[in-house]
Amino acid sequence: MLKIKDLCMRFDNKEVLKNINLDVKKGDRIVIIGPSGSGKSTILRCINRMIEPSSGEISFNNVKLDNKNISEYRQKIGMVFQNFNLFNNLSVIDNIILAPVKLNKYSLEDAKVKAIKLLEKINLLDKKDEYPKNLSGGQQQRVAIVRSLIMNPDMILFDEPTSALDPEMVNEVQDMMIDLANDGMTMIVVTHEISFIKKVATKIVFINEGKIIFSGNYDEIKKCDNATVKLFLSNIKD
Repeated sequence: MLKIKDLCMRFDNKEVLKNINLDVKKGDRIVIIGPSGSGKSTILRCINRMIEPSSGEISFNNVKLDNKNISEYRQKIGMVFQNFNLFNNLSVIDNIILAPVKLNKYSLEDAKVKAIKLLEKINLLDKKDEYPKNLSGGQQQRVAIVRSLIMNPDMILFDEPTSALDPEMVNEVQDMMIDLANDGMTMIVVTHEISFIKKVATKIVFINEGKIIFSGNYDEIKKCDNATVKLFLSNIKD
């Protein structure tokens, strides 16, 4: 589905990503972990073309990404940020329907019907006319996920989706993501939540100083003898 080949990213004279290679198949749930500043979020931003890679190739469904097909490509790959990125001047339902209506994916009425069904599914229908400031962090993040889902993406990228939440709100977002995984959604997730990783990840990718230094499943990473990986895992709660 998604193929990343020799991806490099430089900011000024600093090389942030160094020859990243990654294949993502339909139904995969790839979890990217690693120390702060190692390049994890930069990979997601390159995949979603929020930033232009310095070199390398990204292909989606066997089509190489270029500047001509970015709009169509982004409709197929959703993105959920750690700080929600909802529009504070729009109601919940207007946040959700903005993109699909603007991009002519749905008519206004069809978009509202779809949004209502999605909100009902996650028990937030009663919040459809509220503004983001009146929602908890967990509720805002679930709305942000619904905003991606309404576009019917083939894949969703999650950039530390629970890091800005209070501990008691983490589970409600994780549960929604687990449901998506169980429904077959292809996902690439940057997170340090080990409980989520153990339940969901089909592959764990460990990034350090812009390089992939480990790729495998949970049992394999627990046995990994790389000193950086072992130190990192020892400092996060299992």
